[in-house]
Amino acid sequence: MPILFHFPRSLSSAAVQVVSELEAPVEVRTLNFGDGQFSYAGKPAPLPTGGMGLIGPVRSCPTYREDALTLIQCTAIIERLCDRFDPNNTLRPADASGRARHLSLMVFAEATLFPVVQFLSPPGSPNDNAREQMRRDRFEGLLAPFLESELDSNAFLCGASPSACDFLIGMPCLNNAFNAGVLTRFPQLLSYFERLRERDSFRLAHGNPDDGRLNRELGAMVATAHGDAWDFTYRAKDDG
Repeated sequence: MPILFHFPRSLSSAAVQVVSELEAPVEVRTLNFGDGQFSYAGKPAPLPTGGMGLIGPVRSCPTYREDALTLIQCTAIIERLCDRFDPNNTLRPADASGRARHLSLMVFAEATLFPVVQFLSPPGSPNDNAREQMRRDRFEGLLAPFLESELDSNAFLCGASPSACDFLIGMPCLNNAFNAGVLTRFPQLLSYFERLRERDSFRLAHGNPDDGRLNRELGAMVATAHGDAWDFTYRAKDDG
């Protein structure tokens, strides 16, 4: 059975939503984050490839393993899940031009939107600084208007029903923007986000909001992200 390594409220959440919506036979292994590395069942997670993570060079999440195939980018993982488990194209357009736009929106979410909102702080918060203001300005001045134009009058980006690109944009991208209070000026995006987070798959991918351990781990990552410099000295421990 394919395995998807997942950390709640991270980019892997979108892939978990796809698995859930398609009821795909994929094992989702939810990871912990401690001592600068991902772990599963109290041991370092056996992820087969390295990646630049949130606290120095750590193992990459999401990771998807299927026989000899290993994928580490969420867009590629979602494409593979849809190729294999969505023959009727319920989560992406069937026509070539629609498919190209759908793929472009997923890459936009992962490469452009997520880096801006990843650890976005509310104005006046303890983590607020000039860099955060620059990110808020970029979201409010460029990214949010672009998404509104892509939505147009539709309920979701590709029509009346959600597709995989909605999951990648909604969770965690717009979720982080919502928590930072920067969606209030965009009622169209706010309504869109509310529709997305009503879905059972969103709650599954988000994790329990009252999970103290998860909240502490996320808080530690946020604190590191807002430091004056990144800590690149850590190297993940060997599996053995």
